[in-house]
Amino acid sequence: MTLVLALSALVSCAGTGAVPEAAPRSGPEEGGRVVGELRTSWTAPPVWVEGEPYSVRLELASDGAAFAVEAWRLGPAGFTVDGEPIGSRAADRLVFPQATDLALTLDLRGTFEPRTDFRLGRDGDAAVDVLAFRRAPRVDYLAVAAERLNGLSVLVETNRGVLLFDLRPDLAPGHVRNFLALVQEGFYDGILFHRVIPEFLAQAGDPRTKDPAFEPWEWGRGSGPRAVEAEFSEQAHVRGTLSMARGADVHSATSQFFVCLVPAPALDGQYTVFGQLRVGFETLEDIANAPVARERVEYGEGQVGWQATERPAERRTIERALVVVPLASAESENETR
Repeated sequence: MTLVLALSALVSCAGTGAVPEAAPRSGPEEGGRVVGELRTSWTAPPVWVEGEPYSVRLELASDGAAFAVEAWRLGPAGFTVDGEPIGSRAADRLVFPQATDLALTLDLRGTFEPRTDFRLGRDGDAAVDVLAFRRAPRVDYLAVAAERLNGLSVLVETNRGVLLFDLRPDLAPGHVRNFLALVQEGFYDGILFHRVIPEFLAQAGDPRTKDPAFEPWEWGRGSGPRAVEAEFSEQAHVRGTLSMARGADVHSATSQFFVCLVPAPALDGQYTVFGQLRVGFETLEDIANAPVARERVEYGEGQVGWQATERPAERRTIERALVVVPLASAESENETR
């Protein structure tokens, strides 16, 4: 009943933004008359991490003079995991007195406990595949042997979606150790993607981007706590490649990294490849193709103009990054202990 009351309040103040149309559902009957039609759409993160928030967005739009819907459709029980409803489906209904658009964010954390990857769906809608992970134990990544780095991934949660990287200690164990250590200590949390080049790459990792003491024009010059020696390989820079930025000195990489949108053979053998994007290509496209900011330029003799930068006009932020291991193999020999 608490859910019903809370949703009733939300309905009363819901906006009227457009909702992407999904498969229509027949409205309920009232005195033999169908009084409305409900259209739903929803999105969910493609990666689930044990014990962490797992927020899905549900949008509903109804037309007609009135509409009634079962309360469970607006809560976790409206979702299924591998075809099974998450929770109980009571008969309580909510009544919409008029045509209504409604957007809800539901945290499904704790409502189900998968043992491996799963399919999340809703009745009548296509299910989506979700990868299941758990957070890796805290260790001194700078000191562990390379073989104990196998099977680790990094989940980067941005304000535009998630990025899941599989790491390649076989190619660059030093860079993987450094990256994992930085992620574990929260170094990347709050950092911006400060450089975007459409149809090429997106770059992040400068701590200056979250330090108000630095102006945007100073971004890209900051560094992490340590330098890493180059580990060039024959691995090509392809779409989704995770590689390390550096200065003129090939051994000057510290914390800044970039992700390729397209194959970039000119970078091969010049920068250290240490991972590959597995999930989040749409997020990467959104970040790398963001409209860029412009800055005022004086050309002399009173001539002034505006020049495009490589900084996103709107922030593309790493909200947090996590070291994770697949849930299905958490107890395997590859687990870092």
